[in-house]
Amino acid sequence: MAWLGVDGGGTKTEALLVSDHDVLGWARAGASNHQAVGMTEALDTLTSLAEEVRKQSGLGWDAIDAAVFGLAGADFPEDVDALTSGLKGRLPLASLTVLNDAEIALTAGSESGTGIVAVAGTAWNTFGVSPSGERRHVGGLGYEWGDYGSGIDVAREVLHAAFRSAELRGEKTILEAMVLNLLGVPDYAALSRALYFHEIPETHFFIVVPFCFQAAAGGDRVAQRI
Repeated sequence: MAWLGVDGGGTKTEALLVSDHDVLGWARAGASNHQAVGMTEALDTLTSLAEEVRKQSGLGWDAIDAAVFGLAGADFPEDVDALTSGLKGRLPLASLTVLNDAEIALTAGSESGTGIVAVAGTAWNTFGVSPSGERRHVGGLGYEWGDYGSGIDVAREVLHAAFRSAELRGEKTILEAMVLNLLGVPDYAALSRALYFHEIPETHFFIVVPFCFQAAAGGDRVAQRI
């Protein structure tokens, strides 16, 4: 027997094909959250990864007993229906299930299948299942819905602090020079135009997040506050 699992997020997507005892295939690609990249690109990424791990295994589609796709962006029933329909139209799998990515994280971390998982990745998400089977999903939709504490939020705060430092409106920080170096722009006038005219993809700004942690560890007070 063989099973396919796919974890699709706002930054990366991973696919794993396993048997009872062995890893038969593994692959990684970029973002597959349809809310960020669009439904067509999301389905392209998910199906190409599934096909890649199937080819690695040497199995036919009929040898894969079941597949579970845990996907960021599968927040409402309409999302799940659209993703399920799109994947079934592309992949000849006997059994295909789409869940929110927070749910597969809880399943992976809890032998009983109960508890609460808090995901702070590219975005923020929480999901819980009580011993009585009650399910609750909170967050995962963005800042306007009350979310805070994800990579997106750190990136926004870094850019905010870097602009304030550069324009002498806030405390000086090494984040100012770091942002220019990472994004490959000469100064904040150029960065301002690039932001305003969407010349830099939104997902590209996530590159600043790990460097904010490095700056904080190095003693930068602004990075420490973030």
